[in-house]
Amino acid sequence: IQLLTHFRHLLQTLCAAPDRLVSHIPLLPPNEYTNMTTAWNQTAVNFDLSQTVPTLVHQQAVKTPGETAVTFADTRLTYRELDKRSNQLARYLQAAGVTAETVVGVCLERSPDMIVSLLAVLKAGGAYIPIDPDFPVNRINLMLADSGAPILLTQTALVAQMGFAADRLICIDAEWPQINEESDAFLSDAAPQQLAYIIYTSGSTGRPKGVQITHQALTNFLFAMQEKLHLTPADTLTAVTTISFDIAGLELYLPLLIGAQIQLADHETAGDGVALLNALQHCTIMQATPATWRMLLAAGWDASPHLTILCGGEALSHDLAAQLVTRGKQVWNMYGPTETTIWSTMQAISAKTLPNLVVGELVTIGRPIANTELYIVDKHLRPVPVGVPGELLIGGAGVARGYFQRPDLTAEKFIAHPFADNGVLYCTGDLAAYLADGRVAFYGRIDHQVKVRGYRIELGEIEAALNRHPDVHASVLTARENAPDDKRLVAYIKTDSQLLPTAHTLREFLRQTLPAYMIPSAFIRLHDFPLTPNGKTDRQALPIPEKTQPVLGTSFTAPRNTMEANLAAIWQDVLHVETVGIHDNFFELGGDSLLCIRIISKAKKSGLHFTPKQLLTHQTIAQLMTIDAMPAADTKQECLTGPIPLTTNQAWFFNQDTPNRNHWNMPGVLLDMASGLNIDNLKQAIRYILTHHDALRTRFTKAKNGWQATLVAPDEIVPFTHIDLSDIHDTEREIITTQTVNHLHQSLNITQGPTLQVALLDFGPDRGSKLFVTAHHLVTDASSFLILLEDLQTAYTQLSRSQNIQLPAKTTSIKTFSECWYAYAQSAAVRQEAEYWLNLPWNYTPFPIDYPNASAADNVEGSIDIVQVSLGQEETNVLLHKMPSVYYAQMLDVLLMALVQSITSRTGGTWLPVIMLDSGRIPLFDMDDMDLSRSVGLFAAGSFMILQQPDTDDPIKKVMSIREQVRQVPNRGVGFELLLRCSEDAGLRKQLQKLRKGDVKFNYLGRINAPPDLESTEIFTCPQMTRDETLYGQAFIIKDRLYVNWWYSKHLHRRETIEGIGQQFIFALQSLVDHIAGVSRREYLKGN
Repeated sequence: IQLLTHFRHLLQTLCAAPDRLVSHIPLLPPNEYTNMTTAWNQTAVNFDLSQTVPTLVHQQAVKTPGETAVTFADTRLTYRELDKRSNQLARYLQAAGVTAETVVGVCLERSPDMIVSLLAVLKAGGAYIPIDPDFPVNRINLMLADSGAPILLTQTALVAQMGFAADRLICIDAEWPQINEESDAFLSDAAPQQLAYIIYTSGSTGRPKGVQITHQALTNFLFAMQEKLHLTPADTLTAVTTISFDIAGLELYLPLLIGAQIQLADHETAGDGVALLNALQHCTIMQATPATWRMLLAAGWDASPHLTILCGGEALSHDLAAQLVTRGKQVWNMYGPTETTIWSTMQAISAKTLPNLVVGELVTIGRPIANTELYIVDKHLRPVPVGVPGELLIGGAGVARGYFQRPDLTAEKFIAHPFADNGVLYCTGDLAAYLADGRVAFYGRIDHQVKVRGYRIELGEIEAALNRHPDVHASVLTARENAPDDKRLVAYIKTDSQLLPTAHTLREFLRQTLPAYMIPSAFIRLHDFPLTPNGKTDRQALPIPEKTQPVLGTSFTAPRNTMEANLAAIWQDVLHVETVGIHDNFFELGGDSLLCIRIISKAKKSGLHFTPKQLLTHQTIAQLMTIDAMPAADTKQECLTGPIPLTTNQAWFFNQDTPNRNHWNMPGVLLDMASGLNIDNLKQAIRYILTHHDALRTRFTKAKNGWQATLVAPDEIVPFTHIDLSDIHDTEREIITTQTVNHLHQSLNITQGPTLQVALLDFGPDRGSKLFVTAHHLVTDASSFLILLEDLQTAYTQLSRSQNIQLPAKTTSIKTFSECWYAYAQSAAVRQEAEYWLNLPWNYTPFPIDYPNASAADNVEGSIDIVQVSLGQEETNVLLHKMPSVYYAQMLDVLLMALVQSITSRTGGTWLPVIMLDSGRIPLFDMDDMDLSRSVGLFAAGSFMILQQPDTDDPIKKVMSIREQVRQVPNRGVGFELLLRCSEDAGLRKQLQKLRKGDVKFNYLGRINAPPDLESTEIFTCPQMTRDETLYGQAFIIKDRLYVNWWYSKHLHRRETIEGIGQQFIFALQSLVDHIAGVSRREYLKGN
């Protein structure tokens, strides 16, 4: 009925406004929209929020001065003593410099003094950071440094152990005699809008983030809790939560507002089920996470008839709730993020109501507390219908001020209220849905929703199914990544049974209710799940299974010796996999030719020497170990000079039509520099780099028989410029920087030098500076430029430390490389390829242009525009990992299939000639001594082939056809360019020049760390230089997602034409992914 109602509403709205975009039409009828945005958020209560916690506790101390406020072991503190001690410490803090919102760290073992200290900071007007002494000292010091806390309240024993990094340490045990001299009269300098505390929570980047909570938010929360829980002075609350977890605020303050008693459990009791069970005998209310309640059940907890149970911090399962409602007087399911002040919703549960409060296997989180609003929205911030999951947003009095000194993150997570004229909503990142009566069902974190093999999976659903097994006490599911985003499900289980059910038994049990793609790959038994200091399951600390390898057809075998272990560690680092066995295949783990070079470079530093060719033919660590130990190549380390042959790419460049050959550069880099840069050291580092990397000293001159290259001796003049931009205004900084960079790009000279340019853009004291580095493309390629930057940084750092410059040994020089390639171009092996090239189907259909009057002269660098398309992460990883491991096809084969399909669909032809750019660092002929892993120069080469569109509709067969076509091309297609550019047979060169080489160029960069800057105004190539290709596709993977940039001339094509090509390309890949999911590999591999 709801579906039909919404459909009718859409149709009615369309009829009333036919010009309105469908995406702009609200799905919800007005009555439902009102329910979700207004009616279900009628939570306003007129609390007196001008009062703060210190004032409220003092008022209670005046009412019941002799009653017990806090007990701890054998210690008892009355309300009068608590109030007076905190007044004295507050004055002591003020004398130490604490004023309004001064941040004060509090790191104390659990004791009444811990509560005294927290209250004292609030009374002094400061804001405390609660710190668990069990935290690693590095994390504690990071929190202190990030917050800028000038004072840390602690105790002598902790100072001796930890080595805190704080300006002022106040050890309250050692300094209490002085503190006791302060007046004990009431003091409270806290205002409602001031900060009360900053809680540090984990951050996705590894840097904790500080959540800022005000007094007003804290007071509203405590009043809202009392409105629901109705504590009385006769109640005793057992406090078990570490102060670093924000929910401790309920335990430490709520009882004190109404004259009740806090029974403070020590650290050992809070983590010991039996000890905590004894403490329950003396309390009437306790708050804890599901993990703690399960610990009590495991300890034999039977019943506490007078106990009010608060359960929160993690999702409450039906199974646990059913056990809790039979053991206590009242059970509440609590929900709320730190960013909205402790709890934001509550749900009362009883044995009678529980069956109606369960969605899936989780108990609903209820409704918002007083002065709190909930909204469940889609990605466009539109309310979703009842029962439809969306992101939960929270507003109201409890919303935090934001993250401490993190304006970027604050702006991202705390957004302007989309349903009101003012206010802020916090985006929780939690998946939830409204039920028909306005209660909220919780489904877990949005980021706990994973995709495995293309299927979207809720981990909680598998956990719930697994927990129904009679021998499983509890379970936690994770999606482990053994190759980037190659997710495999791992189940961790606790069981009371002496006999652990086998993995086969558990899989068969799950298959009764779950599809095959939701069955875990591994089952790990744990006695207890690791917990965070906040009592939640610590998923990050779950042990890594020994066999979380990709399905490679072989079991995991660990390294057998130090050499294998070193190589495995290098593979893990470069390939971003968690574990590597000696039989794991390099390419099936996501390796490619560029990563091969990085592996070799890192291996060399560990004393392991092998060539790219050897890694290509020995693709596992075990196979590499069968190679006879190779000594390091005997590469000349002296400074090389003299004439050298042109490489194929250099020869290609000099065949292009351009008015300015000096302006064909690498995209420059602008590096932010710290103050105090030593310019003399920088110049010395540059001079050393020019000596070390011979290619940077190449000069090009035009002779009668064409252009020639020569390596010259190092020049005394260092290509460094110090540019003073201190007089420019900040508003002009970006424009002036761009103009300066473009001027520097035009300062290179391939005949006289320099071909490298380094410049310091100095914006003046306290305004920073930037270091600009570029080089002419004739002497560097993308891989070389990264080596150049790395060595420049290493050299400068060594000089800054008063060390001699020591770079890794030289590898094969550009001189050796170009001489070998030139000699190979004259070899009989390459000459024999001529017949192959001359007999290709050159009568292919050309790539059509949109403007018939345009000519080749219009296709210039300055007319370039770019269209970008992309493929999703899950789809990308299917292609990266499943195609090589199951169908023996590499990523380049897949991309070429999509390229052929998308272009021929435009041309209407069958054949596609394509020029592919290659790193040039993988030897294609017998050059075992060649090592280019750290060589600088223009090694990148173009390879040429003509591919035929496969005569099949089956995407996998298309890929396999392209793969076989590529393998049939001699030497991967580099011979055509060698013969065309470098052959001494003038007649053959003339024949090849008559052939139309093709309109499409393609380059697969593999995995890169940062995308090309498409918005840059940097002009690093002469705008009038003619382009050799009509369309250039540049594919790369970043953050596990495939992107393709299509470069085209606006003088030849309309943008929509290229967008159509891009869409066809992505469609071909998506069709392949969809096809992979539903077929068996057997039929494709017969005879393969």
